[in-house]
Amino acid sequence: MDDLSREELLAENVRLMAENAELRVSVEELRAEVEMLRSQLSGKTGGSGACPFVKPNRKERRQAEKEARKKRSKSFVRHRDIPTEEVQHVAEVCPDCGRKLTGGWEHARRQTIEIPDTPIR
Repeated sequence: MDDLSREELLAENVRLMAENAELRVSVEELRAEVEMLRSQLSGKTGGSGACPFVKPNRKERRQAEKEARKKRSKSFVRHRDIPTEEVQHVAEVCPDCGRKLTGGWEHARRQTIEIPDTPIR
C-alpha cells in the first residue's frame, strides 16, 4: 500500500466504500429475514420462541417418578472391608532436586481383593 499513488489510493477507498454500502444493505436484509422467521416460529410454538421440533422439558413427570420410587434403608454398594494390610507408597526425596519431602496427602485409595488359587478337583 505504501508504493501506491494518491489516485490509486482514492480509487481503492471509493471501491471499499461501495463494497461497505452493499454489505450494509445485505446485513439489513438478513436481519429482516431473521425477524420474519422468528415471528413465524413464535406463532407455531405458541409464543415460546422455541423451535417446533424440540420437545419441551417434562419436569412434572420426572418429579412424579422420583416420588414414586421406593426409598431404600440401605444402598446396594460394596463397602470396603477392614484392611488386613496398608501399603503407603511415598517418595522420601524429590526425584528432580533431591530435597527431602514431608507432609503431603492421600491422592487415591483402593481395595485389592485377592482370591487364592485352589487346585481343581
